Amino acid sequence: MFASPKEADAIVDGPFGRMLHQKLEPRDRRPRVLELGFRQHHQQRRPINKVDDIAGLKLRVIPNAINVDWVKALGANPTPLPFPRCTPRSTRRRSTGRKTPATVISANKLYEVQKHIVLSNHQYNPQSLISARRSGTR
Repeated sequence: MFASPKEADAIVDGPFGRMLHQKLEPRDRRPRVLELGFRQHHQQRRPINKVDDIAGLKLRVIPNAINVDWVKALGANPTPLPFPRCTPRSTRRRSTGRKTPATVISANKLYEVQKHIVLSNHQYNPQSLISARRSGTR
């Protein structure tokens, strides 16, 4: 959907992103955007040089229908798993690969169990941190 990080940031930081966050204001919440960047494909079995190389791999995905469906469409086997259950050790047992931002791969040492990475930028991954306002503050 986005050609570059600069273009993605312009959307998230621009009128569209502000409109989404304004929907939270009446609920007394203060949203802030965290930058995780684009998701990358990384796995342990074999190098990925073309889309067909993904077929047959068991890939951890964010547990929602959209992610499950597009991984299936590529011929892979999605394993919906919430991030807190994804450790390097559990990744080795449950799936051959994942789709994760490079910052998360590095911070969680996923490179220790998954030696192949494709800088695919296939999904932009901003996060909204939502915290309650303190009474009497804006």
